[in-house]
Amino acid sequence: MTMMPQMVIFLIMVFLAAPVWAETPCQTATMDITETATVTAMPNQATLSFTVESNSLKAQTAVNANAEQTQRLLLALKKAGESSDQLSTSGYRLSPVYEKSYGNNPKGYRAQNTITLKTKALDQLGRYIDEAVANGANRVAGLTFSSDKQNELQREAAEQALRLAVKTADSLAKTSGQSVKQILKITYRADGPIAVYSGVARMESARTPIEAGPLNVNATVQAVFEMNPIP
Repeated sequence: MTMMPQMVIFLIMVFLAAPVWAETPCQTATMDITETATVTAMPNQATLSFTVESNSLKAQTAVNANAEQTQRLLLALKKAGESSDQLSTSGYRLSPVYEKSYGNNPKGYRAQNTITLKTKALDQLGRYIDEAVANGANRVAGLTFSSDKQNELQREAAEQALRLAVKTADSLAKTSGQSVKQILKITYRADGPIAVYSGVARMESARTPIEAGPLNVNATVQAVFEMNPIP
């Protein structure tokens, strides 16, 4: 056997006998932080609903009476309101009215028409309610205050919540002898403003008092932080 084949066989045997090393990927250390922040602002718009209810022995009579009352209500609200006010029909219902003494036959019929008003004239809400009740509305409900800067308020609350999350992550990392490398993921949930009034208006000589309170807009942020590897 010549020297060259012996050399080749020797190298093959050394290669087969040598250990094979594989790099094991390092597991990334992460920290999940959830924080909530609240931004407070005064409302600049309101929404409320007025319902006109008409009852009659005949369905058509109830419908006709309701149409007249609703038309009177709309004219009164337009006259008392601002040019920027928005009026819309948010519900209509015609249903039979039953009583036990009548058996399966309806006692009469009830027509209901609900008108929703959206306005920025918050100082006129009491006047709107009084005018509505005086001109055909039987029920006033769902007075809700809000802001047309809702998106900006939610974004501001989310930014505050994220800053809190970063501060908490840095503090916890420092306490554990580590440090934050970067943010891997951010998710957030924003809640709408909380400031609602609802009730049934009554006819009184004085204007119905309505006072808007501050809005609280909440945002919750969940952030996943990557930690620097410990030396």
